Amino acid sequence: MSHRVTNKTEVKNKAILSQVLKDQGFSYDESGDTFTITSGPLHRTVINTATGEITGDTDYGASKRAYENFALAYGEAAFRQDCLMKGATIESRRVNAEGEPVLVSMMQA
Repeated sequence: MSHRVTNKTEVKNKAILSQVLKDQGFSYDESGDTFTITSGPLHRTVINTATGEITGDTDYGASKRAYENFALAYGEAAFRQDCLMKGATIESRRVNAEGEPVLVSMMQA
C-alpha cells in the first residue's frame, strides 16, 4: 500500500540542494523552485525550495531512513556554507553513535 509523505523543512537553498543531490549520487530534474529526484532511494521525491516541502511515496522506495540521510547531508552542507560565509573553518568532523555528523568549527581571529 502506498503512503504519500510530506515533510515541512528548511531545504530552501537551491545551490546547496543541488550539490547535496549530486554528492549523494541522485539524478534530478529542476524546474523553477521544484526539484524532482529521478533515481535512488528517494526516486520521485519532490522538493519545493520556495516552501521547503519534501513530498515522496513509499511505493517508489522512499523510506524514513532515506529522508534522514538526506536531511543530515543537507544540514551538514548548509552548516559548512554558513561557516564559509562567516570566515570560520571546520576543525573536525566525527559521526556520533546515532550516525549523525558532529562538526566543530572555529572562528578566525
